[in-house]
Amino acid sequence: MLFFLNSRQNSDLCPTTSSTFSKPPNFDYHLQQQFYNEYKNFYGPKIDIDSSIIDSLNPSEFCYAGEQEGAKDSRFFVIKSNSRDDVLHSIKHGIWCSTKYGNNKLNQAFLDKKSHASIYLFFSVNTSGMFSGMAEMTSQVDFDAKSELWTQDKWKGKFDLKWIFVKDVPNSKLKHITLPNNENKPVTHSRDAQEIPFDSGVEMLNIFRSYKHMTTLLENQSDLYQADSYMYNLMFHFYAAQARYSKYHYRSSDYKWKNPAQNKENNATSSMSDTSTDPKDCASTCESAEAPAN
Repeated sequence: MLFFLNSRQNSDLCPTTSSTFSKPPNFDYHLQQQFYNEYKNFYGPKIDIDSSIIDSLNPSEFCYAGEQEGAKDSRFFVIKSNSRDDVLHSIKHGIWCSTKYGNNKLNQAFLDKKSHASIYLFFSVNTSGMFSGMAEMTSQVDFDAKSELWTQDKWKGKFDLKWIFVKDVPNSKLKHITLPNNENKPVTHSRDAQEIPFDSGVEMLNIFRSYKHMTTLLENQSDLYQADSYMYNLMFHFYAAQARYSKYHYRSSDYKWKNPAQNKENNATSSMSDTSTDPKDCASTCESAEAPAN
């Protein structure tokens, strides 16, 4: 799919792109590198998960802790992950590790919860454009534990999870849920360990319960779907940028974008001012320049 990125060979793919478009140095390289860094998060080695775990996911009937009693003591949080594989390892092994700040925040919430309440976590992989599941936090954080499962070696700490839902729910189905404790931003714009108010959390949970999903993180076609979706968005913004700057040219001497139309207008104005100069003034100027100083 990377052949689409070379605009010099494929400028005809975008009719709005000028063939004379000039870009800063390494523009294509940085675009390809950006795509690769995101694509590798989705398209990696398959992680086998026991069928017993898969069979227990996405129950047809699920009630959160205290729902039948009408209690509102359960709490909900957003978990953001940089890697799809980390979430798959979490599903397989039933553990998770957040940042130092996130671990402290989640651990305090677990200690403060009432006996009939639970802590629920909604997972989303960065740049995926969707939430991928919900799990229940079932233990305190062991701050001294360290796992070799994660794609980066910097995470320290561990707590247990019980996964309940694993399904891809697009952000478009959730972005209407805003968080008053986060400047009324959509829940889809949350940071890691962002708490969701109870009513909004229940609304999000109801969407997970009822949404008829097409893909999950457990399926290979999910990798291709997410990568293709990212590729489409990347190309859309790339060609939009080309069309936007096609009327400009790049001057490597001063590293600034210049507008040829404006330059032409300035040059024309300068030329008119030169031709309108009175010849007598020019002659007197020349004579004064040639006259010797006293």
